[in-house]
Amino acid sequence: MEYLDRQSAPISADIWEKVDQVTVGAARKILTGRKFVDILGPFGPGVQTVNVDVYAGSDYAQTGILAEESTHPVRPEGRKLLTLPIIYKDFHLYWRDLESSKKFGMPVDVSVAAAAASFVAFKEDELVFQGGNIEGMAYEGLLNAQGRNVLPLGDWTNVGSAFNDALKAVETLVEKGYYTPLALVVHPRNFTKMHRVYESGVLEIEHVKELFEAGVYRTPAVPENKALVVATGPQNFDLVIAQDLTTAYLGPIEMNHQFRVLESLALRIKRPGAVVTLEA
Repeated sequence: MEYLDRQSAPISADIWEKVDQVTVGAARKILTGRKFVDILGPFGPGVQTVNVDVYAGSDYAQTGILAEESTHPVRPEGRKLLTLPIIYKDFHLYWRDLESSKKFGMPVDVSVAAAAASFVAFKEDELVFQGGNIEGMAYEGLLNAQGRNVLPLGDWTNVGSAFNDALKAVETLVEKGYYTPLALVVHPRNFTKMHRVYESGVLEIEHVKELFEAGVYRTPAVPENKALVVATGPQNFDLVIAQDLTTAYLGPIEMNHQFRVLESLALRIKRPGAVVTLEA
């Protein structure tokens, strides 16, 4: 952990513990992708690249007494090398606050670290769902994966429209051989639209939840004019982590002290057919 240079920071082990607690706690409240995407790692900050395989051979298995029937093996039909980007946000602790803590026992307010961690968590979800172009390198997200299934998104202000859209997405995955557990991810405003009485005095969201064993989630990383349905599992996609969320000391700046919340990771989409986007 020397690369984090924590030993050079003018704060005690107790304050470092508080920083770690608030940063991880703040991130967990925001992160949505990690709630249903399988995690691989962390492997350490020295891991900079990872292979991404897109699998072929998605037809059904064979049965036979002597197992002589031909089958299409599951194998990588394409492989690319993916660089794991670093997501980071800096924050400052002021020297006068640290001096007050040393001299008078005043507690150091580390909520600024939680704020930095929140920005990192938002950016992680943005990378998972939307992908992006980072210094000339293109990253696919679940919402724009090539080879995904695309269906129309109805007007969810009409009661029943959300359930009908979700049902069509589930049927699409089942027809292609992608079964449970399935997950639905929507914008927070679309999540609230499902909280209307639908049938037999039951909220529409309750009917929708019955379709998704892996859960129904909300995040602003999914635009309001889209919704996402996925068949979960590492065989379909996973999140490769080199360095998990942590905090480093960058050094003094104008008598104050600069820190950095950072992580390094990337999403691997192996079977884009396991993804359905509903788009307006």
